[in-house]
Amino acid sequence: MNEVTAGTELEDVEQVASKSSDPSWSVSKVLALLLGAPLVAFSVGTVLITRLPVGDQRAFAWGLHLMVPIWITLGCTLPLMRSGRGALAGCLAVSAACGLVLWLGGP
Repeated sequence: MNEVTAGTELEDVEQVASKSSDPSWSVSKVLALLLGAPLVAFSVGTVLITRLPVGDQRAFAWGLHLMVPIWITLGCTLPLMRSGRGALAGCLAVSAACGLVLWLGGP
């Protein structure tokens, strides 16, 4: 009976090792973290700076001071997502939406 459990434990270890060495899983999460998080933070900050209906100095202060907390929040939550590709796609979607707001928003 010990031989049977030892064999299944070995198979489980091999499955975990093969799953953790999947390059698409780790690369997409790293790309989301290193490229997506700052891109979203700067995009949202830029939209706030240019589109807030307050004075220029207040809009700049709001946009600039919210970039870092957004970046840190995304940096902490993106690695916890189940899919790295989904995390990267979400970051790109938010950045594209911010770019669209900036492009179509007018003066």
